[in-house]
Amino acid sequence: MSPTGELAVGKPAAPAGSDLASVLPGLIRRRSTELAEQNFLIDTDREAVTYRGFQQRVEEFVGLLTAQGVRSADRVAVLLPTCVDEHALWIACGWLGAVEVPINPAYRGEMLRHVLHDSAPRLVVTTASRADEIRQLVGETAVFVLEVGQALPHDPSVLAGLAEPKPWDTAAVIYTSGTTGPSKGVLTPWGQLITGIATFDDIGPGDVLYAPFAAFHLGGKVPLQILAHWGGTFVFRDGFKTDRFWPEVRAYSCNRAWAFYAMANFLWQQPPRPDDRDNPLETITGGPLLPDYRAFEERFGVRMRTNYGMTEAGWPIATGDHVVDHRSCGRAREGYQLRIVDEFDAEVPVGEIGELIVRSDVPWTMNLGYLGRPEETVRAWRNGWYHTGDAFRRDEAGNYFFVDRAKDAIRRRAENISSFEVEAMVTAHPDVLECAAIGVPSQDGEEEIKICVVPLPGATLDPAALSEFLADTMPRFMIPRYIEIFEELPKTPNAKVRKVELKRDPFTPRTWDRMAQR
Repeated sequence: MSPTGELAVGKPAAPAGSDLASVLPGLIRRRSTELAEQNFLIDTDREAVTYRGFQQRVEEFVGLLTAQGVRSADRVAVLLPTCVDEHALWIACGWLGAVEVPINPAYRGEMLRHVLHDSAPRLVVTTASRADEIRQLVGETAVFVLEVGQALPHDPSVLAGLAEPKPWDTAAVIYTSGTTGPSKGVLTPWGQLITGIATFDDIGPGDVLYAPFAAFHLGGKVPLQILAHWGGTFVFRDGFKTDRFWPEVRAYSCNRAWAFYAMANFLWQQPPRPDDRDNPLETITGGPLLPDYRAFEERFGVRMRTNYGMTEAGWPIATGDHVVDHRSCGRAREGYQLRIVDEFDAEVPVGEIGELIVRSDVPWTMNLGYLGRPEETVRAWRNGWYHTGDAFRRDEAGNYFFVDRAKDAIRRRAENISSFEVEAMVTAHPDVLECAAIGVPSQDGEEEIKICVVPLPGATLDPAALSEFLADTMPRFMIPRYIEIFEELPKTPNAKVRKVELKRDPFTPRTWDRMAQR
């Protein structure tokens, strides 16, 4: 279907980010009439809701927020599990011209205090179990306690006189994970969500997407935009669970799915079953791809795709169905300009490593800056390009390869080593669940490589045997000197490894040293 609900012949072109008819709140309202009884959202732990039912819930929340004194330009902090109500509150804020600040429920203590103080909300909506904790942090700020799914008054005329949000309006303040410093609130416009329609171009009319992503991430919000555009259904749960992935994909006839690297790796590491290919999935999109992604495709009967995206920039790079290498994120998408530059923003030669910087041809399709941080906004957008902080290289064919977060690259014996590539090689070991590679101090003034490894449940990893395995698969300069086995790795609430904690005390009694074995 087209954004207006009319049947289209074939698959129409995706709208630009500045397309007024595709801004999500207004689009959902139209769909609530055109596709009234079709399921829009399915929360596998709680409920399914039709397009009409979801729009009614949005209107209920518009009434609630109005009664709580929320007005245009106010910020509303929402700390709820990923559920239909969380999504509906977000859209309700949009109708009022207010801005949702979705907060990861795992935030506590200083991280929670930081986000609440930094965002300065007019209202906080949360559950009874978190209300007292939040009240202690926000002082006089109003806190509304919501029981997920509770009945609320509904006035169908509540949207009368309210203008539909525009592409340049702020859809949400999404906080980055803050792996090295305090999280920053990214001002995300509605137009940026619209770009997801063209990025995930395997999704079309009537499709059913399974994406167990949190609503405090852009990845948990953009599926509403994509599925509302195509008249499809978004199936989600509050947190990925390996043992629920395939049963829920089958139960809800999902033909599309999203899975980050760790999710796909968890699925891949499960013992093969005779019915692995007996599933409705056609494509799985995620990133980065597993080194054995072709074997994954064969085992489960799916196509794998990937892209490069971030909260601040959307998705400027994607493979589509043309994956050339598991290390590649794809090629530049139409409408984006990309450069790989040195520290002075001078472009580096093809094949060399530098920082990826991005800008868009279409207005309102990238971040509007960082909330309350003008200096950091200017620094990130210097010279008119958004600086991603990610190290990349590009080949002659225009394929882009993520090398590392710039701050995580390891310098060893005049070689710049990608921690990402080291980790990919380590996780190829059949008994490794996950790994983090870090640079640690070296006597020669540069760094040595240490890997922090979590074995699969029930497996036993011997550092010497693992080192021998890696020596057969890695270039000599990449072979880790130090290995330490962990039960689990320290992570941010967004599930990113906090390498800063691993670097704080890199040499422990459990750290195995390859050089000491000689």
